[in-house]
Amino acid sequence: MQVNGRPGLQDIATGGVFLAVSAGLLVSSSSLPAGAAMLPHAALWALSLLSVALLVRGVRARWIAASADADGDVQPFMENPGRLLLGILAMALYIAGIEIVGFYISTAIFIPVTALVLGARNRLSIFMAGAGFLLFCYAVFSVLFERVLPEGLLFAVLQPVLTGVGAHV
Repeated sequence: MQVNGRPGLQDIATGGVFLAVSAGLLVSSSSLPAGAAMLPHAALWALSLLSVALLVRGVRARWIAASADADGDVQPFMENPGRLLLGILAMALYIAGIEIVGFYISTAIFIPVTALVLGARNRLSIFMAGAGFLLFCYAVFSVLFERVLPEGLLFAVLQPVLTGVGAHV
């Protein structure tokens, strides 16, 4: 598909933006301790490699379009930029939600709402994916690594109330 008569331009722009973002985050995360930086660095390197692949795809599409006929167009990576922006906004709200209500509650809200907004319709699959992810995170971080995931400001406010009524927190 051509965007404004320029095949591959959308892939080149998207790949370039993601590559720049991942490079910037790699630099900013270099101050993290080695153990804590392992997962973010792995994800950011994977994003960098996929961004380069997208750049190559865009450049290839431009070369093909220079000599292709009307039916030889290459589909861009991103068909709907609005959904990308919606996903970025959802992630920003999710990160803010972790600070306010904690990891488990914000994740339990984020996964199904984002899936529904982005077009998933099988509610059982959405529920199973969300519940499975939360269970996996609980098993790995809380049970296996014995790490407490962020509880949020709401928990800090409610903790005195809950302990006042005899709840063990």
